Amino acid sequence: MGMPTVSLLERPLITLDDVLTLLRDDGLTVAPHVASALSAALAGDARAVLETARILSASQRSGGRFLPDPLPLTDSVRLRFEDIELEGWEREVLLAASVCVDDRLDGILLGFGRSIEELVTSRVSALVTLAAGRFAFSDARTRIWVHGTASLEERTVVHARLAEAYGRLGDSDRAAWHRCLTEFGGDPCVVPQLIGLADAAARSGESARAFRIAREAGARARGDDLTRARAIAADAALAAGCLDDAVELLETIGATHPSRRWSFLPSLSVAKTLRSGLAPTMELLRWHPGADGDKNWASWATRPDSWPGSAPSAAAVRRRGSGWPVPAMPRSGNPRGACVVTRPRPGRCSSSVRCPIRKSR
Repeated sequence: MGMPTVSLLERPLITLDDVLTLLRDDGLTVAPHVASALSAALAGDARAVLETARILSASQRSGGRFLPDPLPLTDSVRLRFEDIELEGWEREVLLAASVCVDDRLDGILLGFGRSIEELVTSRVSALVTLAAGRFAFSDARTRIWVHGTASLEERTVVHARLAEAYGRLGDSDRAAWHRCLTEFGGDPCVVPQLIGLADAAARSGESARAFRIAREAGARARGDDLTRARAIAADAALAAGCLDDAVELLETIGATHPSRRWSFLPSLSVAKTLRSGLAPTMELLRWHPGADGDKNWASWATRPDSWPGSAPSAAAVRRRGSGWPVPAMPRSGNPRGACVVTRPRPGRCSSSVRCPIRKSR
């Protein structure tokens, strides 16, 4: 393993080329968008970027899985803030800011009984920018340090106070989110609301947030709710390009619900094809609709109800000619005769990749 050049370690990382060069010199292969995200979350701190990249799995470095949020605390980040002294309530406020799902101050102020004037005149204002009822960490590494140095008990207490505050403010969605993070056993009563939150986040394009909420819902859910939570998480991962996460979840759905796994085959086909560059012929053979299903695969695969979670509807796929591969039926009408992955286009399908499959005896 090579050592990064001293010049890169001793100065802020300004460009993406700087970040990629630093990581490459250390023998790490990191996708450009992941490298960019690390640099942004670590304020261009070269040593922190390098230490964090070493901790991440190969799949996370390649973009196959979501990055942890917040990122793990490293020695460089810990040392950056070791001389900062805070009062107990100041630390609690900063910890609350680190776990909030948005940048609004109202819940924090109410939950911890503080005024904006108190925050402005405290040491909190040296670490957080306060303006118009909102906040932002002045240095992105502050959030990682505050969250990483807090105990699980401290984080749980903060979530409980935020849940109570948002409940008093009439924000049931945020209250439910923070409440679910205070329960170690998991309260199944919050599952439907969490699923609704995850679905809304997915539909608005917030894939990372949708994935996290859906996973929390899945940890508490049973039966159909569990399948729904996994499906939303898988769709969010697929939309974000985190194909390892998507494939793992979709294969889990198929293994635990054999009777329904064919309905998730389109998404699994997309994820596996994009990940490897090859159509998943074995899955298409094993998971095709049963005898009572629609024998026309092209029709089946573009039905709106065959797309799990928040995936685009068939009408939208046909209307905009998206690149979602769709299992199509060969002219023989026999799903075991071939596997065809097509790219839907307005009016007709073309650009097919045919993969002959020998019939099982």
